[in-house]
This record gives sequence, C-alpha cells and structure tokens, in this order.
Amino acid sequence: MSRRALAISSMLLFALAACQSMSSVKPGDGRKATITGKTYDQIWDAAHKVAGEHLQIHEQDKTRGVIVGEREMSAWSYGAWVGTYITPPTPGAPIYTVEVVRRKKMTTNVGEQDWEYKMLRDIYRELGLSALDPRRDP
Repeated sequence: MSRRALAISSMLLFALAACQSMSSVKPGDGRKATITGKTYDQIWDAAHKVAGEHLQIHEQDKTRGVIVGEREMSAWSYGAWVGTYITPPTPGAPIYTVEVVRRKKMTTNVGEQDWEYKMLRDIYRELGLSALDPRRDP
C-alpha cells in the first residue's frame, strides 16, 4: 500500500471513529433542571415545542418522557444529536426532572452550541418560569 493510500485510509478511519450516532444519546450525563408547580403534560408540551423549534425530531415517546432529535449540519457546525428526558414520566408527581443530553456528531467539532443549556432555557421560558438558576440547576 502506498503512503498516500495509507494516509487517506488513516484519515478516513479517524473520521469514522470520531462520529457519534443517535444511539449514543442516553440519559445520565446531561444537564438537568428541576421543575415544580407544573404538570407532566405542561412540561411535555413545552419540551416537545422547544425540540420542534430547534431540532428535527426522530424519536418521541410521551409514555417514557423521551424526545430525541437532530441538529443538522450547517456552515458553522457538523451538527448534534440531542435528547430530552422527563422523569418521572407520569402525571401527578410533585417534582419533575428534565435532562437534556447533547452528543456532537463529530467529536472533533469544537464550535457546537451548548444545546443542553439552550433547550432547558427555552423550556423554562415556554413554561413561564424564571431563568435557570446555576445553584439549583447545575
């Protein structure tokens, strides 16, 4: 194999290894916010509306409290996968946690926006809540 072919193969392998898929978006290590005084349906509707404004939604399941979407590639970014998780996914809870998890499509993408903060901020606005509090919602 020539050096050029080896270099091209190495770059291609590196590029593929740096990619992430929608299946890499899982709850657990995203940014979380605690919401009280709102119903599950209100929170779901706000999260769904915000996701629809910013993302192309690929998966939504209200019974599990899951919305997963894609921020497509643009001139400024390679895009991202973003998941929103509402727990517990049942009506009548006194407290809900909304977690937003972002995965860059390419781990080498340094210019991607902070979708975790942006989505939570907009969900708060949609619910008529005051701004995110870093002491309460790290």
